Amino acid sequence: KIATIDDRYATHFVDSKVSPNQVYLYTFTTYSLLQESLPGSVLKVRTRASFNPVELIKVYMSDKGIVKLLWSPHQNPAISGYIVERKISGGEWKYLAQVKGRLMPEFIDKSSAIGYEYSYRIVARSSADIRSIASNPISLKIK
Repeated sequence: KIATIDDRYATHFVDSKVSPNQVYLYTFTTYSLLQESLPGSVLKVRTRASFNPVELIKVYMSDKGIVKLLWSPHQNPAISGYIVERKISGGEWKYLAQVKGRLMPEFIDKSSAIGYEYSYRIVARSSADIRSIASNPISLKIK
């Protein structure tokens, strides 16, 4: 059971806890006081695929300890911003920052340090928090 719809006049239900490109099976029952009907027909639903990834174009040092990232703006108008992720010297991917606006395709990382290799990737994000596939990563060794 994922929900109870208490309004007997309601005609819609939205499952907002789904993942892209997955199959979900739904069935419904009705109830009154202590009685519940048998489940109805099973409905099979496939969610849409994720948004395509953005293209990370360039990652470079613009000054000592300053890394600049540039990417192509996502073509889908539903995109409202980007999530920048980074991993240091082969570690785990971690959230670094969020860039607001579909047409703002740059980020400046002021937290890099000499002697490490940084890998960056970008994830486009819609206002409904639907996320794209992550971009191909680009790496940079800070010397």
